[in-house]
Amino acid sequence: MFVTAFPGLGREVWHTTRHEPSRLVEFVRVGAHCSLRYSIELRPAGAGTRMTVRQAWVALDSEGEKLVRALPPNQVQLHWDFLSRALAHYLATGNMLALA
Repeated sequence: MFVTAFPGLGREVWHTTRHEPSRLVEFVRVGAHCSLRYSIELRPAGAGTRMTVRQAWVALDSEGEKLVRALPPNQVQLHWDFLSRALAHYLATGNMLALA
């Protein structure tokens, strides 16, 4: 478990719910107004690896409903672009990526 505080989202708790090394990781992220479930699956693909990312947003109250409705259609890609940068930084340095 760990805690983040992304701009505009406030404090959120992240909890790993499933971990199968080199194959699958799932976690839930819970904040004041929304919960988000991630599933990241890795599969062999030729000489490389194919990654499938799934997200499911759940509003926890009326403010959360507004946030979920306002999500752009490419929200999964936007989140994953950031998370992949943050993960690469953490793996390279051992530190969480500082938010500007």
